[in-house]
Amino acid sequence: MSKKNKYDELANFIVQLVGGKENIQYVTHCVTRLRINVNDTTKVDTKKIEEIEGCLGVQWSGNQLQIIIGQAVADAYKRVVEVNNLQDTGSSQKPSNNEKKNPVIAILDIVAGCITPVIPGLIAGGFFQILVLLTTMAGLISEGSSIHTVLTFVGNTPFYFLPVFIGGYTAKKLGGNQTMGMIVGAMFLHPDFISGLAEGPLSIFGLPIYNASYGSSIFPALLSVSLMVPIEKFIAKHSPDSLRSILEPFITLLIIMPIALCVTGPLGDVLGTYISSAIMWLYNTIGFLGVAVVACLWPLLVMTGMHHALVPYILNSFATLGFEGICETAMIISNIDQGAACLAVALKTKDKTLKSTAFGCSITAMVGGVTEPGFYGVTFPLKTPLYCAMAGSFMGASIAAIGKACAYSVAGSTGLLGGLPIYIAGGMSNLLWMVAGVLIGIILTFVLTYIFYKEDVKEI
Repeated sequence: MSKKNKYDELANFIVQLVGGKENIQYVTHCVTRLRINVNDTTKVDTKKIEEIEGCLGVQWSGNQLQIIIGQAVADAYKRVVEVNNLQDTGSSQKPSNNEKKNPVIAILDIVAGCITPVIPGLIAGGFFQILVLLTTMAGLISEGSSIHTVLTFVGNTPFYFLPVFIGGYTAKKLGGNQTMGMIVGAMFLHPDFISGLAEGPLSIFGLPIYNASYGSSIFPALLSVSLMVPIEKFIAKHSPDSLRSILEPFITLLIIMPIALCVTGPLGDVLGTYISSAIMWLYNTIGFLGVAVVACLWPLLVMTGMHHALVPYILNSFATLGFEGICETAMIISNIDQGAACLAVALKTKDKTLKSTAFGCSITAMVGGVTEPGFYGVTFPLKTPLYCAMAGSFMGASIAAIGKACAYSVAGSTGLLGGLPIYIAGGMSNLLWMVAGVLIGIILTFVLTYIFYKEDVKEI
């Protein structure tokens, strides 16, 4: 007898509850949510979906039903696809031709679709770097030793080869050949290309090739492959069937090669550099207020999907500066404070169901950094806890930013366990300022929520 899967109930009933297979355009997932695009939203029974085991909440984004699962969403997605014989699209999304999107949202959707699948690898690499730092500081391994060398290059690998991953997932996201996308990303990292740039000017077809370092970059591959995919589709459409397997990849690469090396690659490098410089200029100009405002507004950015616009900056900042002092700090403090607000509600409410829900949500948010259950299930519906968490986050982030606390790696999770270790590389003072900001945020959020949340008043 087969072992019962945690997501069997979801897999067995989800198709029926969204109006049947004929109402489903496609199924995909991100880091915490199962995403189902439907033709007719009126056929979806969200109330019954919310009652399914493993479902932490439900929300709509246009015609897309987002079922909040948490960090095990990939397991839920796999089970749903298997049981219902659905097309496995992974974390890529293939919008219907009839689906109309706001251009800004569409761009953010592409950025999220090509970056989100890479994040687990970046987290692993970041924590390898933390492991090297801690073991070296503790005297367990020495610099220059074999194990130090191996752990260091393994930790750097996901970042250095980022253009390859971005190229592949951008192609997949846009419906192109994933291998071709990876090749375009890999062109920027080939040893002969790097050494050629170092030895002297390079050119192709008489066009000068811009001298830049593309390791750990995002925008060059993203822009180049975004242009490569329509070229690839055009060639595929106009190639004779008997020659398509040869002409499609060869002509595509022949056309995109000079464009990538001479135009989109350099443009992406400049874009990434100036975005990071602009945000750091803003940070240095308005100081701690910038971090405080981002922390205060972070729940609303996540709710609208606008936080995806900041991901390229975050990764580019690590690549170019080696640290990031705004978004990671704001995000971690904000997520933990959502948990603190839920904890205050859990201790104050007399409603047993709400008490249980809020207490569970406080743990997932504070420890693991998963805020969707708490946000959609507690703070957002009740409003007052949300406002208190935003106020607490503003003050907590202000303290951390006054001390110029900076993250030195991508957080494994944006809670206490995964968030604080990424500040160790900046020294003990850097870590203590972040801890101070986190504690101030927790205490203020909890106290404000406990005082101002009134259960006997219907909140609007």
